Order: sequence, then structure tokens, then C-alpha cells
Amino acid sequence: SPDGALLASAGQEYEVIVWNAEGGDLLRVLKGHTRPVLDIAWAPYSTGSHGILASCGLDGSVRVWRVGCVGGADPFLEQSPPSDCAA
Repeated sequence: SPDGALLASAGQEYEVIVWNAEGGDLLRVLKGHTRPVLDIAWAPYSTGSHGILASCGLDGSVRVWRVGCVGGADPFLEQSPPSDCAA
């Protein structure tokens, strides 16, 4: 994440996994892709948040996961509908 608090990984499992960067704990599994995930990227969002995480899958979709404020109860609030994925 832009603030260095979170790490993300993805691949053949059709999922994006979010980890705590300091302790390595698994925090969340983001599901939505129907084929392997090709790429992921973090971007800043707003002050006090971990940022936005985007994922692009072999299914042709791009998912945007908004990460809530640090310490928030619901850190992952939405994902975008599928769209064309530029590979």
C-alpha cells in the first residue's frame, strides 16, 4: 500500500490476498475474478487510508478495491463491475 502498512499478492487462485506488512498476517482475501489475476497495483486514495488496490484478471475484468481508513471496521468497501482489461 502507499503507506507501507499492507502488501498484496495474486495469481492462479483467482484471488487477491492482502497481508499485514509488519507481521505478515493474512488480513483479507478479495474474491471476484473468475480466472487468474494477472496484475495488481496500489494507488493513493485519501489522507488516513491505505489507498486503492486495482486488480486485472485473465477473465478480462478490472476490479478496484477501496481500502478504508486506517483502523476502520470495513476496510474493503467496493469493487468495480467487470470491464475490458488491457494486457
